[in-house]
Amino acid sequence: MSMRSGLGRSALSVFTLRPKGTEVQILTVVHSSIPLFLDPTLLVAAAHMEQTLELRRDAPALVEAASKIIRDADSGIRVTTKIIRR
Repeated sequence: MSMRSGLGRSALSVFTLRPKGTEVQILTVVHSSIPLFLDPTLLVAAAHMEQTLELRRDAPALVEAASKIIRDADSGIRVTTKIIRR
C-alpha cells in the first residue's frame, strides 16, 4: 500500500481507534515486481536490481511516515517498524 495514495493514510487511520496500550508493528517487504532472470542482454536483470535498490532506499521513509501518522494520532500506541529485504 502506498503512502502516496489516500488509501495508505485511510488504512492507518483505523489504528487511532484502538484502546490504550495497543502495540502496532509496521512491516514492509522489499520485493521487486520484476522477475529476476538472465536474458542475453541482461536488461531484465538490470531492471530488477534497479527496482529493488529503489525500494530498499524508500523503505525506511515509508515505514517512518506510517509510524508518524499513528503516533501523531495517539501517543499511547506503541509503534515499531520492520523492513524485510528479499
